[in-house]
Amino acid sequence: MSFKRNAELYGEQEPTDYFYKIVRGAVRTYKVLMDGRRQIGAFYLPGEIFGLEAGEEHVFSAEAIVDTKILIITLHHRPRPSRIPHRRQRRRPHRPRRLGGTGQTAA
Repeated sequence: MSFKRNAELYGEQEPTDYFYKIVRGAVRTYKVLMDGRRQIGAFYLPGEIFGLEAGEEHVFSAEAIVDTKILIITLHHRPRPSRIPHRRQRRRPHRPRRLGGTGQTAA
């Protein structure tokens, strides 16, 4: 997918549904601070991968520095714990087990 200079690829706190590989061009990641200044996270060049996050939201925004071509790869997330349906565990009946050859059983 192609992005023009200064086009946003993703914004801070948007879901991490994809990660990205630069084919041509350059990208910067950044945060806008409370006073309006921009804090640069990193610069990415052709062949580099970015957009992978530990959490479910992007920590930085990303934008093309120049006209840029990007390969976008979909992430397959595991369901969030709050979305996993509660499964009842089937309990097996307790069976005493035999000890050695003694004929005795253990609880």
